[in-house]
Amino acid sequence: MKLSAAVTLLTLSLAQVGYPSNHGVSLRTGCQEEEALEAFLADPVANFSRIRAERDLCRKILEADLAAAPRGLAGGRRAYIDKLFNSLYQEVDEKKIEIAIYLFLQLYRCQGSLSEKIIKIFNLRPRLFVKELEKTGEWRTVIGIVSQDWEAFSPGLSRLGASGFETDLTEYARSLHADSERRMQDIEAFLHDPVTHFERIKATEDICASIGFMSGGL
Repeated sequence: MKLSAAVTLLTLSLAQVGYPSNHGVSLRTGCQEEEALEAFLADPVANFSRIRAERDLCRKILEADLAAAPRGLAGGRRAYIDKLFNSLYQEVDEKKIEIAIYLFLQLYRCQGSLSEKIIKIFNLRPRLFVKELEKTGEWRTVIGIVSQDWEAFSPGLSRLGASGFETDLTEYARSLHADSERRMQDIEAFLHDPVTHFERIKATEDICASIGFMSGGL
């Protein structure tokens, strides 16, 4: 009887205190993340520091888009980024360019439309964009990606100056484009005559991607 009474007392005590749970913490964290995204969308400049503190920004933006889409369908994906960059396009200055470059480096692997968006920012203020880009240690990454869409990227490139970092960046971008053009010519020749032009494509690092890119433009 004593053991039974002790078990009953312990059960009642646990019922009053409650079992440990992180469910409430998760809800609060989710609300904080959602609030940060909404605040950043409303005023990117004022709330940039909050976004810089966020981890796994790709996942959080994707979740926000899916939650905002009708019945959670994928049709709402990238809606957040579209709205955000529509704001960044207005009265472009140093801070908005800094934000755009940061977002590009954080999200380009999971947001396929970012390349065209960062190119648009670049073309709006090319010299100011390059000035901000120079401050990052990853300017070659940015140029390596956006220069693949040469037709869209080159108008802004032609408006850069002819000295200092602008010259270095221009020469780097043009060298990448020239390499890409040679690679495409080699692939095209190989597709027309694989035996004769086999040697031309043996050194191509990612022949699958190159052929896919060429096929997409046909």
